[in-house]
This record gives sequence, C-alpha cells and structure tokens, in this order.
Amino acid sequence: MKNFPIKVPADTLNAINHGPYNFRNVHSYQVMFQSDPELVASLVPEPLIPNKNGNMGLVVAQYFGGVETPEETFAGYNEIVLGVNAKYKKADGTEVKGLYMVSLWLSDRTPQSGAEPTILGLMVPGYPKRVCNWQEFERGNERHIRIGRRGQDVMGLRITDAPLMPLQMPPLSGSSFVLKYIPSPVEGECADLLKLYQLDGSTQMSSMAQVQVKFDNNEIRLDSGIVLPIRQINMTTRCMMDMQPLGNTELVDYLHPGV
Repeated sequence: MKNFPIKVPADTLNAINHGPYNFRNVHSYQVMFQSDPELVASLVPEPLIPNKNGNMGLVVAQYFGGVETPEETFAGYNEIVLGVNAKYKKADGTEVKGLYMVSLWLSDRTPQSGAEPTILGLMVPGYPKRVCNWQEFERGNERHIRIGRRGQDVMGLRITDAPLMPLQMPPLSGSSFVLKYIPSPVEGECADLLKLYQLDGSTQMSSMAQVQVKFDNNEIRLDSGIVLPIRQINMTTRCMMDMQPLGNTELVDYLHPGV
C-alpha cells in the first residue's frame, strides 16, 4: 500500500475516557493554504484521494471551556491540527469529502491549569497526537504563536487579529479522516497501524472575524523531517464555537482487509 505509515510513538496510546465528548467555548484560528502538491499527496494514505492542488488546512484551537464527558470535565488545552483536503470513494460510487489529519500537536494552555497534555489530548486511543511546546504573546492586535518539538520549531504564526462579530446560524456538520492505531501487547513498544476512520462532527459557531496570518519562514516542519512550504494562503478566520463529535465510521482495516 502506498504511503503506509510507520509505527506511532507509544505516548499516543494513553486513553483516559472514551466519551462522548463536548468541546465548549473553543477559540479557533483556521487557515487554508497551498503547499507543494506532490509533497502533500505523499502524506495521504490510500484509498483516500488527496486534492491535486496541494490544499491543506491548519486549525489552531484553544479549549477554554475544557472537554466535557458524561463522567467528568477535563481542563482546557491548546491543539494544532494540520490536515490535507481529501476524499473517500465508497463502494456505491458516492464520495465523502473531508480533511485528512496529518498531525495533531497539543500542549497545556497554561502551566497553572493542572492539565497534563500527554494524557489530556489522548482520550481516544490512536489519534496521531504529539505533545508540543507552545509559546504565545500579544502586542496590540498582533498575536504571535510559536510551536516547537524536540528543540526545533514546527511553525511560527504571526496573526493580525480583528474583533469578533456575533453570528446567528445553524450548526455546521462535516467529516474528517484519521488513522487509528492499536496498543502493542508488549509494554513500551509501539503499535501497528490498524484502521482508517471517518469522523463526523457538528460545530456551532457563535462569532467570527476575518484575520491575517503569516508563517515564519513560510514553512511547517513535521516530525518525519518533511518541510512543507507555504506557497499561498487562501483564507484565514478566527471564531468562537462549540463542537460535538457525531460518530465514527470504519472505512479500512489495513491489518485485516476484507474482514
């Protein structure tokens, strides 16, 4: 299979709650941009079909309201989602469009919050999440966010903010795709890739603003060593919202095809 990923770090296998989840009072920046089409396509596993233009999405989210489950509420944290616009063709010929999640970086929002990012963001086993170092400061309407891992910068964002305007609109629904892994039976070892899932969710936006976003050095560095060039930024918004997952659908079982 083309683009079959290698083993996932063991720290992604921690799980503390299986949901369902509600994400309240989320402050999010959303950036749609273009990178190198061939490089972007190489990040997407079959049978997903990547877009031909190198279109990608970046979501920078801060969960101010924490994460609610039927049993408890977890403290808020920061999360950065990098994805590729892709689609999945079903057996009946219909297509599902969504964002294939390449990487999810997360960190404690504040050192005093008591959140532990190595556990907090990993409530669903197998999602490709990585703990990161988050640095942020504001100067007037300028916000600078810098993300690092293992002593190297992943990306830097320079955001020119704008006031949020209230919205009145029905919830938006959409899909994304994610690879999930299973825990290894041997403690301390990684797990093999298991399944490709389609995740459906609902977003209720309460306010929005158009903002300006620039990337430091016009690039994003992945753990694999791949450097994604930022060739063009197409859309940048800021919003406040609540999010609720609606369901998971198994698309492909790579370890047990045809079962």
